[in-house]
Amino acid sequence: MVLPFAMIGEDCSIRSDYFVESDVVVGDRVTVKSGVQLWEEPYVDDVLIAADDTLANDRCPQSRVSKGSFRKRW
Repeated sequence: MVLPFAMIGEDCSIRSDYFVESDVVVGDRVTVKSGVQLWEEPYVDDVLIAADDTLANDRCPQSRVSKGSFRKRW
């Protein structure tokens, strides 16, 4: 599914089960394999995005565990 306002360039190949959010720019000569999700304003050009990859531009990531307090729990 490609949402409105997303842009897809020339000579692209997009497989099945993909999601492209609004404001995403897929430039020219991009291959998007099955199961890929493109979120929140990434720009890609002249690349291959492997199956089941997710690209997101999160400028303020949230986490319940800070990097300094990670413990192995198993």
